[in-house]
Amino acid sequence: MSSIVMHCQQITGLLTGTMSHGAGYHFVRLGRNLERADMTTRILDVGSATLVAPGGELERLENRLWMNVLRAVSGHQMYRQNIRRRIRRDSVFGFLLHDTGFPRAFAHSLLQIQDCLEKLPHNDAPLRAVARLERIVAETYSAAVVGGDSHRFLDELQEELGQVHRLITEAWFLPELHEAV
Repeated sequence: MSSIVMHCQQITGLLTGTMSHGAGYHFVRLGRNLERADMTTRILDVGSATLVAPGGELERLENRLWMNVLRAVSGHQMYRQNIRRRIRRDSVFGFLLHDTGFPRAFAHSLLQIQDCLEKLPHNDAPLRAVARLERIVAETYSAAVVGGDSHRFLDELQEELGQVHRLITEAWFLPELHEAV
């Protein structure tokens, strides 16, 4: 697994350091950040399904299990540096949804997607969809999500992210839509 991560990091470094930062580069960054946002919500969703279940053995293991969720997104050390308190599900949700400085956090990925879109033509519809997602995340208090239906909320984020992807596809990869306009 570590060799896969290392090779992916090498490719990212090569692209960043040697590729012209034109449209092609922005599409690579766009894809990477769409995937990161999607995977973060999926990892949180799986963690929630497993970890939020009340009672029994899981409550005793909750701290360790949420630590593994953080490790799954390479976020354990950054969480410790930024949050500086015991690992709990509501603070893990907050960190992985709202932190704009951690590259695997949902909010950070949205900012990167927005940055890429702003550098490309035909970006109106995808930018509006990203702004909608940013509002949803900004207005969401993590403890309320964890205390409520986190699965439904994370599904909503995934659906909205899918809409961003569809709008990107329509804007740049389905030329027949532009010919009709």
